[in-house]
Amino acid sequence: MEHSITHSSIPLPNISVIIPTLNEASELAHCLKPLTGVVGEIIIADGGSSDETLSIAKNHGCTVIVAPRGRGQQLKAGATAATKPWFLFLHADTILDDRWSQAVSQFIVASQNQKKVAAFRYKNDLPGLSAWLLEKLVMMRSDLGLVYGDQGLVIERSYYSQLGGYGDLVIMEDIEFCQRIGRRNILVINAFALTSGRRYKHSGVLLRSLRNLICLCLYFLGVPIETIKKLYGAGPS
Repeated sequence: MEHSITHSSIPLPNISVIIPTLNEASELAHCLKPLTGVVGEIIIADGGSSDETLSIAKNHGCTVIVAPRGRGQQLKAGATAATKPWFLFLHADTILDDRWSQAVSQFIVASQNQKKVAAFRYKNDLPGLSAWLLEKLVMMRSDLGLVYGDQGLVIERSYYSQLGGYGDLVIMEDIEFCQRIGRRNILVINAFALTSGRRYKHSGVLLRSLRNLICLCLYFLGVPIETIKKLYGAGPS
């Protein structure tokens, strides 16, 4: 993923970063760059990669665990393995900008935020109008208290446990968790998460966004997760 982000280095030793992976060799090193040497630990919860994902993770000093495939299960396993008092859940194709550690530091030192979560502002690497349109759509969804995993999630460990953590879902694990957190307890902080637009490059922003919206509606209507997964489609996470 092309990017031109510089990175900050405010130390955050009390944070465990948890990243679910499945064949993310092309993206993972970019994701890890702003994290390495800054956070307390990085947990890679891998769902059975057959490429160089695990080698890249180990070369960056990450703790690697093998988890049942499915993002919800991988996130859950990563949280169980984590040892720090704060968690940052992050996707492997997401790069945090140069303000991220300052923004997160300000969030976690505020005592009232022990019962809140933080997400980042969303950016993508798509060209021109497509990028702008997608970012606006994500902003509208975020205002409704529905933040997807590609915006990251910062949460205090005991609050995570109190909420019951991520469910064992192969898709919509982030939306289901946001429902339990509640709209009023989700803050979008002043830093960006640059996420790959690779899912949109094949089908286009409008078609893929419409598909995502249909999947979201089906979820709220109670359609089985496996049925929604088939519509959402396989491919990069």
